[in-house]
Amino acid sequence: LVFINAWNEWAEGAVLEPDARLGHAWLQATRDALREPTPQPAPSTRPCLVVHAWYPEVLREILAAMRDSGQAFRLLVTTSPAKAAGVRAVLHQHGVHGEVIEGENRGRDILPFLHLASRLLDEGETLVLKLHTKQSPHRQDGQTWRRELLGLLLPQAQTTGLAAAFHNDPTLGLLAPEGHVQPMHYYWGANEDN
Repeated sequence: LVFINAWNEWAEGAVLEPDARLGHAWLQATRDALREPTPQPAPSTRPCLVVHAWYPEVLREILAAMRDSGQAFRLLVTTSPAKAAGVRAVLHQHGVHGEVIEGENRGRDILPFLHLASRLLDEGETLVLKLHTKQSPHRQDGQTWRRELLGLLLPQAQTTGLAAAFHNDPTLGLLAPEGHVQPMHYYWGANEDN
């Protein structure tokens, strides 16, 4: 049962009105209580691979690494509408089934992933590997960097070990490639002012 006493009865501690301490938390809790419960989907039994394909030509390399990993990934590829045809062509050429999700390339691959992450959670996905067709043309070592990252995340021994780590430790939320976690101030570059 949900008892709503007042919108802003501050003196009695009965308040739904948004405040500086909890924001909209009381309203959200009321909303959640009034919603019909939605059945939770069964957890997925296979890992999900989300690739942001800004460079469709690099997608070939990721697809080859995915195939060699030995994992039966569910593949989802985010890209901009202008690049979607090229992405679909690469998937077709490699005989790979994957869902292509078109969207704005805001925050490079971050906004497309945030939109997709909510959906995957609702669909019961429990293990997601997030990759990017990284070129980094402004760096001389851009190609090397990408290959190193793929080499740390997609070899068969790695993917099996990473999946087991999440299975064995339910408190584990995120893994990153070894040697590639940097302090926030380290690579601000031109983004520092923003």
